Amino acid sequence: MAEKAYSKKDDAIRRGEGYMTGNSHQGIGSKRIKVATYNIHGWIGTDQRQMPLRAIRVIGELGADIVALQEANFSLEQGGHLDETFFSTLTDMEVILGPTFFKYALHYGNVLLSRFPIVRFHRIDLSAHPYEPRGAIDALIRIDGTTIRVLTAHLGLRAVERKFQADMLMQTLSSDFQGTVIILGDFNEWTLRRAALKRLYSLFGKTKSPRTFPSFLPIFSLDRIMVSPPGSLVRIQAHRSLDIIMASDHLPVTGIIEI
Repeated sequence: MAEKAYSKKDDAIRRGEGYMTGNSHQGIGSKRIKVATYNIHGWIGTDQRQMPLRAIRVIGELGADIVALQEANFSLEQGGHLDETFFSTLTDMEVILGPTFFKYALHYGNVLLSRFPIVRFHRIDLSAHPYEPRGAIDALIRIDGTTIRVLTAHLGLRAVERKFQADMLMQTLSSDFQGTVIILGDFNEWTLRRAALKRLYSLFGKTKSPRTFPSFLPIFSLDRIMVSPPGSLVRIQAHRSLDIIMASDHLPVTGIIEI
């Protein structure tokens, strides 16, 4: 796979809410990459039509090096199955599938895509019974001699679930990994208490997050990117256009990260 790193001169391809969060001056010998998180709502757009290629086009237009997807349906309503080959062929990226829910027409979960080599990964069961199964993908990705750690997760709808899941993620992150750590996904946190986010803030710091849901009139910041060390996240942005609004009920979020 061809490796690509994000340039400071890269132009935003979509209008949306964004923030400069860190040092805008690139350090000597450092590299910047672009990551994205996107809840694709089972490929079902705001017009209630299930059209995988529509969301795939949005993913391509984001121009990210690493992409985390949530609610990726692997079994389509009209029949057919989307496997690693589907994603790798259409995105030219390495693929990890993280299915969490197995039911006819609702066989879905997380996906991690990377333009860089994925050297190791494992899937984490974040399910808080009796609620809907949830999960995460924990991967090590090699970028020009530097290894970074990337976790993508989709947290539950209830505060008790999210608290349990944030605790599990913090336990997972308690290892002695030395380097940049990125966690991104749909955290489903819209309450004022934000108990799950506060647990993650202890490691990643408090990061501004653009509003992403619902896509036609964003009110809630459900989709987030966090980085450790916190100053490594240079910019975060939600992308919004008519095509993006039609593709899913969530807006995609990108972040520029210095490693």
